[in-house]
Amino acid sequence: ANLPLGRDRTTQALIGSDVIWRLGEGTLGIGAFGGKTKTTFRQNLTGFVLDELAGKPPTASDDAEQVNDAWTAGLTVLYRHGVKLTSPRDAFEVGVSARVDSVDQTDTRLLPDGHKQSALVDDTVNATNIGAYADAALYPIKRVVIRGGPRLDSLSFSTKDRLGNAGIERTAQGFHAGAKVTVDVAAGGGVHAVASYGDGFRSPQARELVEGERVPF
Repeated sequence: ANLPLGRDRTTQALIGSDVIWRLGEGTLGIGAFGGKTKTTFRQNLTGFVLDELAGKPPTASDDAEQVNDAWTAGLTVLYRHGVKLTSPRDAFEVGVSARVDSVDQTDTRLLPDGHKQSALVDDTVNATNIGAYADAALYPIKRVVIRGGPRLDSLSFSTKDRLGNAGIERTAQGFHAGAKVTVDVAAGGGVHAVASYGDGFRSPQARELVEGERVPF
């Protein structure tokens, strides 16, 4: 079917700020951020081709509208302090962070006149991430810096499915412990040789989690 162009839309608004204070011999930093994003996709990949191939009247196109409407808010706090272990430049840092996301997702199939035919997805997902870390920067010899430390994250999800589960809310939570280390060697002339290792994670598809499940990473 011939349909008008420009049916995909994205809007986004972000705001954030960081403030750093000298606190005695250390440094205290606080940052906050927030954002609102909405993305809408309209696509019709096959039109009525599948109907026609099956010898049926052209009534069931795959015209679809997908909407992802999300907002995010977060806060970070850190404290950095110098300490002489391998050199006077050594420093330690500890910090905590919190982030909350709320996402409304829909996937709707449409009739040729643009009206709703059926809904495949109609969910609200709320996710909360709370993390804490410790980090060290050591300068054991000239031109060499070693950075690294552990991090612990807690992720919890609540999902409300307004289709198959009639609005029943499912909750799940999990924890992840990881570490990172970086060795940076200044080779001279502005050239650095850097080797890094990090143990990270990818959060799961929240809509697939079941009630009380330990979140897999």
